[in-house]
Amino acid sequence: FFRSYAPIHFSGGTWKTGGQCHLETMPDFETPAFPDDHFNIVNDVILSHANTLQTPTVNLLNVTYLSLQRRDGHASIYYMGPKPASIRHQDCSHWCLPGVPDTWNELVLAVYLKQQSLKSRSSALATQAGE
Repeated sequence: FFRSYAPIHFSGGTWKTGGQCHLETMPDFETPAFPDDHFNIVNDVILSHANTLQTPTVNLLNVTYLSLQRRDGHASIYYMGPKPASIRHQDCSHWCLPGVPDTWNELVLAVYLKQQSLKSRSSALATQAGE
């Protein structure tokens, strides 16, 4: 499995310049489901090379699109524990648990189980054909 990168959601700056996300309490349904050109370029490169490697099939878990609208899922001012940290330094790049990464894990599990099911089915068919 290869995971695309997860978006960050700083508003009004970056980590070093006072960017914030602590007021985000709901998913952002106004943001387009598909990101801007920067995201598209990176994901296109990943997809174009994913299965050209000298390895078995590569599964790409595209969390970029999946996580784009979840501005509310970051640790924000609670990255140091249960008490709020300084408003000046917020973590708008890492994700709260439970939360968005759990969805990623569910998708990985679903793909894995599907692959195992297909392997079992093809093995059973091969066995039946040999009888």
